[in-house]
Amino acid sequence: MSEYSDWVFESDVLHILLADSIINTSKQFQKMKNIRLLKVGDDMKTITRAKYLDRIIELNGTPDIKIITGIRRSGKSKLMQAYIEYLKSHFENINIIFIDFMDLAYEEIKEYHALHAYVEEHYQESKTNYLFVDEVQMCPKFELAINSLYSKGKYDIYVTGSNAFLLSSELSTYLSGRYVEVKMLPLSFAEFLDFQGYTVESYQSPAGGQRKRAIDKQGQMMDLRELFQAYIRFGGMPAISETGLDQKKVHMLLDGIYSAVVVRDILERGRRKEQRAITDALLLRKIILFLSDNIGNNTSIRSIGNTLVTEGLLEEGNRKSKPAVQTISAYICLLY
Repeated sequence: MSEYSDWVFESDVLHILLADSIINTSKQFQKMKNIRLLKVGDDMKTITRAKYLDRIIELNGTPDIKIITGIRRSGKSKLMQAYIEYLKSHFENINIIFIDFMDLAYEEIKEYHALHAYVEEHYQESKTNYLFVDEVQMCPKFELAINSLYSKGKYDIYVTGSNAFLLSSELSTYLSGRYVEVKMLPLSFAEFLDFQGYTVESYQSPAGGQRKRAIDKQGQMMDLRELFQAYIRFGGMPAISETGLDQKKVHMLLDGIYSAVVVRDILERGRRKEQRAITDALLLRKIILFLSDNIGNNTSIRSIGNTLVTEGLLEEGNRKSKPAVQTISAYICLLY
């Protein structure tokens, strides 16, 4: 690919960049002190993301492997749990086989032969058998077990996996059978309002026409534009609703997500794909900041390097010269 090529990123990568930008601009929250948002402990509850749950319900009973993908902390596991509860409350004579590879209880089956054997041992002949595997990528060569179970035609299979391991372009390589991908994104603005305890109602404007406003549980009205500014500042990661939008807590949460996605997932993908290793974490961070500031603009690899040097963005590190075009290109390749 030419060093002057334009770069197009999938929406989940843009959310990574947005989260990092939010970390660096969180001080602006002080300008919005008048916004009343749901505080931790104020009748907090688990909120189902109906859009995605409805999609999974529509796929119930289809022969395809259902794969729930998305950025870390976007709610994939919660969606799977909500769907399991739906099945239990709406269907009888079902057998649910659930495996969570984040749980040490399943440590012994993090090997594809053991995974296959475990599922087969828990199959029940006279029932509809549902198989759920959370964080499936934690089992090396999981695709061999899943493909084998799929070929038997006796399981309705659902798996979740991080975008660091299950990108859309790679699913066909992993899974030889038919599959349907359900991509989970961070919260939309409507979901953000719901998670923060607001409802939206229409009213007749004195100047004529219908207008909309947000109302919290105490009946206090809020301008939707101000709430949208809060959404833009803090982003749409579902876990933000647990912070009460406390500035320090939001900063810590987003910094943790950033570290997990960029430092852990991106580096892990590079190792698995045998790509060039990241040796300058500061350079990677500055490249991400540059891209987040230039979303929607045409850019080139060379212009990134020139800008980082001319604006002194690398002075806090030990780098004394402009990074090579090949280095910047290799770092960007790890982002998509």
